[in-house]
Amino acid sequence: MKLCNRNVLTEVILRRDQMKHKGA
Repeated sequence: MKLCNRNVLTEVILRRDQMKHKGA
């Protein structure tokens, strides 16, 4: 379950990175 949580965090970070690259 902990791995799942970490996976979610990674996905959120990746999504934020993509948004930053697309925006600004």
